[in-house]
Formats: sequence, structure tokens, C-alpha cells
Amino acid sequence: MKVETRDLTPESWPALEKLFGPKSACAGCWCVRGKGIARALLRHALRSIRLAGGRTAEAYPVQPPATNASAFTGTVPFLESEGFVVVTSRPRGRQRARRSLT
Repeated sequence: MKVETRDLTPESWPALEKLFGPKSACAGCWCVRGKGIARALLRHALRSIRLAGGRTAEAYPVQPPATNASAFTGTVPFLESEGFVVVTSRPRGRQRARRSLT
């Protein structure tokens, strides 16, 4: 499956609303489920950050097993597979992970 990603702009917002509905996809959340989609969106975001001059990306993943409601920021294994390193490990809750973009 090929996934095409684009930056979200004020001009493209109506297309996003058309896709998810005016009140979002799920109970007020604009998150997107699915590993293939999540991976494509993360890679696009990292490219966009790098092109804008960003040198580091930071994320706040959860440890599995996690509920869908808490995993919207990603899981540690998923982000590690994309080059992130956990820099603050906690027994529960969100971890802090970083990836260099240089």
C-alpha cells in the first residue's frame, strides 16, 4: 500500500475535515490508527522538521501494552524502530524519547 503524505495547511484543512468529519475521527481526537499510516506520518513529520531547520525531534511514547487511547503518541518499540532513543525512562506513563535529525 502506498501512502501519500502532505503538510497540513490552512488551505488543506477542509480536506482533513472531509476525511475525518468536522468533529474529528474519534471522540474529539484527530489521531490516525494503523502502523503503516503512523510510520508514514512520522517520517513525513521528521522530514518537515528537518527542512524547517530542526535538529532534534522529541516524542513522549508509552510502554506496551497500552490502550489505543493512551498510545496516540506512539509506543517505545515503534519509535525506537524509527531511530528514537529513550532519554527519560519511567516505570509508568509517558517516556521521553529523542532522535537527532542532523
